[in-house]
Amino acid sequence: DSRAVVAVLNQLYVCASAGFLLTVADFFINALPQSPTAPTEKASHVQLKPASPLKAKLEKEDSRKPSLSVTASIMDPEIVFVANLTKADALALSASFQCHFSLKSDS
Repeated sequence: DSRAVVAVLNQLYVCASAGFLLTVADFFINALPQSPTAPTEKASHVQLKPASPLKAKLEKEDSRKPSLSVTASIMDPEIVFVANLTKADALALSASFQCHFSLKSDS
């Protein structure tokens, strides 16, 4: 039993501005719940339940897991970072490269 995932991206184009990326980052950081100033003792401890013998027995019987292979190829991408998206003559940094990523898991 084996499974494979293959993704090929050809001539990928990404354009982003530093200001936009910082705005998006701030949005997600501010969306996270803020930690209380004085953490309570109860919140700092996590109660773990022991595994039932039936579940452990089923896991041992089902020890044959299918192998997984993930392959991603990115051909001729162009990534452009623009200083200001509202100006046509803004400074920009362009990066082009090729990438091949492969991950195999034999469990």
